Amino acid sequence: MLDYHYETFLTVCKTLNYTRAAELMNMSQPAVSNHIAFLEQRMNTKLFIHKNKKVFLTDEGKLLYDKIQFMMNYSNKTLDELNSMNYTKINLGCTLAVSDYIIPSFFVEMFKEQNEFKLNVLVENTKTLLSYLAQGKIDAAFIEGDFNKKVFSSIPFSKATIIGVCSPEFELADHVLSFEDLFDYELIVRELGSGTRKSLESHLSEEQIDLASFKHQTTLGSIDLIKRVVEQNIGITFMFDVCVQDELARGTLKKLNLSREFKPKQMNFVYLSDNPTTDFILKMREQFTD
Repeated sequence: MLDYHYETFLTVCKTLNYTRAAELMNMSQPAVSNHIAFLEQRMNTKLFIHKNKKVFLTDEGKLLYDKIQFMMNYSNKTLDELNSMNYTKINLGCTLAVSDYIIPSFFVEMFKEQNEFKLNVLVENTKTLLSYLAQGKIDAAFIEGDFNKKVFSSIPFSKATIIGVCSPEFELADHVLSFEDLFDYELIVRELGSGTRKSLESHLSEEQIDLASFKHQTTLGSIDLIKRVVEQNIGITFMFDVCVQDELARGTLKKLNLSREFKPKQMNFVYLSDNPTTDFILKMREQFTD
């Protein structure tokens, strides 16, 4: 949008009459004079001169007029190009586990088949994504964590289960274990706000166990880093089964044999109920409810 001082300048350029410009802009003549004086002071040059009760553009005024006209034409052309685009820009969020291990194939298909949407994807933990969603910084998010169902709507798209994993060299790797058996060992966990950590805490709470019962804890924000550390038998961890399928198949990690298994966790595509990107929301519903 053009600054109102420049709008006044253009009107005076067209009328070459301060009184007429004021009438067209529904302003007082002193206000018009003040706008022009402001521009002249800012640019340290005269834009108009007065001769024989007539107003004329100075050379500097003519240059400014040409520059503004160019910018307005360029701006209008850009808006026309944007309006003619055949796609909608969508800002999506993904949690780390979802982005790296669950949803990639979906994005590949979206890029191949969909021309009406242009996706911009941000990877963060569940807590951060829900905050961004509430603030309107993103349009929707793929998450594995819990959310307020009174605030957000959702479409289920996948399920995964938290499992305990360790190095094959871990001394209890072949034992049937309770959580209490693991309290003295190093636990590698995700950061606060991650859906993986929240799911672990929720399950432990059902067992009347606090995460703090694990006496030795290290927090890492990278799933791959956690896996590499655990492979070296530095500690154990809990993460979604989809994140360690390759390592379990290769034998570099081993599933802990817990006496009580975790319940499968629903992954959700979450959005605000009044989200304006309705077409994309409908497309997601078609994608995940077929």
